[in-house]
Amino acid sequence: MKEGQALLKLVEQKGLRIGSAPDTFLGGSHQRCRSLFDSGAIGNVGGGTCHTMSRGMEHWHPNPAFFFKDGGGSILDLGPYYLTNLIQLLGPVKAVSALTSIPSPKRTITSA
Repeated sequence: MKEGQALLKLVEQKGLRIGSAPDTFLGGSHQRCRSLFDSGAIGNVGGGTCHTMSRGMEHWHPNPAFFFKDGGGSILDLGPYYLTNLIQLLGPVKAVSALTSIPSPKRTITSA
């Protein structure tokens, strides 16, 4: 916590910004999207969407049990990556809507 606070103080003093997991929004595919936005190659973009498209963390995550506890879940683990990328592409959030479903009410952890 102290190291994080010291970093925040430093970037504020230098007029910089700081983020975590920058490999997601600074990664190649996301930066390609950034260049397409900036060049105008895809026109004026007025909104965006994101989806988690896998059959579930219980099939691939090395320790997925926390996803299924109160306060857990993919929205809190994966959501920030998607939201960060949408914000870096589209700018500040003006409105949000969401849909959800439970395609499989019982899950069996097979990856551990």
